[in-house]
Amino acid sequence: MPEQLESAFCPVEVKYLWEWFVQLSAKRTSNGFGSNRISDVEIMAWSNLRQIKLTPFDMQAIDAMDNIFMQFQNLKAKK
Repeated sequence: MPEQLESAFCPVEVKYLWEWFVQLSAKRTSNGFGSNRISDVEIMAWSNLRQIKLTPFDMQAIDAMDNIFMQFQNLKAKK
């Protein structure tokens, strides 16, 4: 986890999104050169197995967190 996130405040109202993202990210696949994005299919399979009905906002938030994660991974790889 990036150091910047270790002490980040997460509002209670969206804490569930962070917890879901962490669960999804833990099952992230790799292409041999680095991490892959979390696909919509993987998100839907994850939510179906847990009987969680995701809203469009939930999907957008997870996608946004995944974009930030991937940007961080790309920066790390360039160092």
